Amino acid sequence: MAMSSALAAKLGLAQALPWHTSRSRLTRTGDALVTCCDAWGHIANDVAVGCRTGEFAESSGGGSSTMPHKSNPVLTVLLRRAALTAPPLGAALHSASAASVDERSDGGWHAEWAPLRTLVRTTVVAASQATDMVTGLRFDAARARSNLHAADGIDAEQQAMAQLTDRQPASTYSGAADQLTDAALRRATAYLEETP
Repeated sequence: MAMSSALAAKLGLAQALPWHTSRSRLTRTGDALVTCCDAWGHIANDVAVGCRTGEFAESSGGGSSTMPHKSNPVLTVLLRRAALTAPPLGAALHSASAASVDERSDGGWHAEWAPLRTLVRTTVVAASQATDMVTGLRFDAARARSNLHAADGIDAEQQAMAQLTDRQPASTYSGAADQLTDAALRRATAYLEETP
């Protein structure tokens, strides 16, 4: 009881009585950590695609032994690895929770600690890597314009959607892209205005 109270006070959490067979706090913690890795993995996926087209580059990209001019997206790869390995660790926590019986579980409770430790370490390291990747990310606007110009006329999806909606010519149909872009910009603006 004293340890539970001290930990709650140290973390700024409300005190709760411990109960050996209630593992939901642990699985919720694991779910939160996996969600962080998922989000950073999604960003890394977008950056990986942008690196392939030359539109993005990491500021601290890794070199290449055979091509000295090349800058490999190392942080992007590491974040994608975290996003792929975190969910099974969270699933192991849920499996252990489901196997928990009585106050002195015979294996389920013991199976939680290794995946939880690895998941916490993975998430903390990924947080640092995501910060480094995003703050150092370079965007080549000229390359993006060139790629967009090179893709001009490749509008099969726009043509199909324009025919389905029967509203706009294919060359101007962009679906909900404008609304989605505006919503993202509003969220970013609100975040930046709140950040000291």
